[in-house]
Amino acid sequence: MKASLSHLPQEKRAELKAIATEIRQEVADVVMIVLFGSYARGDWKDESYVDQDVFYQYRSDLDILVTGDLDNAKAVCESIIAVLYPLYEGKAWVMGNE
Repeated sequence: MKASLSHLPQEKRAELKAIATEIRQEVADVVMIVLFGSYARGDWKDESYVDQDVFYQYRSDLDILVTGDLDNAKAVCESIIAVLYPLYEGKAWVMGNE
């Protein structure tokens, strides 16, 4: 497991720092914030191309796990959603909102 974000572009490190800061300021009982998935592994995608005059873009998303006090899990989840939802203009998929 990597313990550093030094393999990420500066732009992503800044974005993650802002997200972590916002979560820690707004959410009580945060124990740990973990980055996992393609950005943690170092194999994320940020690609775009044009095919027959149509622009296509594929970008890996950020996979973040936030752990907290289990006695207050529902409130912690709701607080995290309240923090992240506006940051991504409601584009984030939230478990349970299928």
